[in-house]
Amino acid sequence: MGLGLTLTENHVALLFVEDGLYSLAPVRPAKVKRPPFEEFLKFCEQLAVPLLADSRGLSERGLSDIRPGVTLISHQEALRRIAATRVVIPF
Repeated sequence: MGLGLTLTENHVALLFVEDGLYSLAPVRPAKVKRPPFEEFLKFCEQLAVPLLADSRGLSERGLSDIRPGVTLISHQEALRRIAATRVVIPF
């Protein structure tokens, strides 16, 4: 859905929080016969969709090895962005 919203004049950003942060860790989707999430993230980069991650959530989950191209922001900044956004689509 996030990529579909880029087809119009929407300003789209993906913010990874809470357990969604595990999506940014190295995974091997072939082990569970799933398509690679990495392909989706590459499309986001090609379309200049910012990839943001809540740094506090990462440390709470013990995640330090995340994919390149993700901008770490503070928990307060994540909350500020959510509050300032007109439309938030949670997944």
